[in-house]
Amino acid sequence: MSTKEMLEKILANENVGEDVKEKAREMLASIGKRNDKRKEKSAENRTANNEVAEEIASLMNGDRYYAVSEIIEELIPDTTLGRKKISAIMIQGVKDGLFEDTKEYKVGGKGRYVKGYRLANPTQAEETDTDETEETDE
Repeated sequence: MSTKEMLEKILANENVGEDVKEKAREMLASIGKRNDKRKEKSAENRTANNEVAEEIASLMNGDRYYAVSEIIEELIPDTTLGRKKISAIMIQGVKDGLFEDTKEYKVGGKGRYVKGYRLANPTQAEETDTDETEETDE
């Protein structure tokens, strides 16, 4: 049982005094504010991560897989984001359908297998780029 559920049961109970119910209302309001702030912060982070994912997607060669290390070194070398953050952004990009991944990728064709990422639909991305270019030229 969560704190919120407990407070709601206290408010629903007729045998509880009004002073206790008032405190329960205050606590519920506090929980609501805290949850709203968390949702807002999460939405801001998601928006920022989506912008980075879109930037990476615009720099990718559609048919090629990239490891996180290659994304950092080749596509966005001046980033301040670390490997873990880029990896999290790419994983979310896969969930959103922007990228596809494989566990069968070797950096430079050598060494151990690492997760590789590429555009989920390279031809659609090229068409989108072409459409945007045509619109701005007019």
